[in-house]
Amino acid sequence: MHAQGGEMGDDVLTEHRAAPDARIVAVHTEALNHCTVTREQVRTLARENGTGEQVLVPQDGETLSF
Repeated sequence: MHAQGGEMGDDVLTEHRAAPDARIVAVHTEALNHCTVTREQVRTLARENGTGEQVLVPQDGETLSF
């Protein structure tokens, strides 16, 4: 792992490795009990590990459609 992501970042990479074709939506970052991991850290971690297009990190209030 290249970027700091803490436990949340590790979870994202673990899930991607288990299901490489899945799209992962990382939510609840920057919430009170998850504030040690920022959206940007998750994005950076995903990008640096080649999973940037599979890991989505929406902004507060953003709606994703699949």
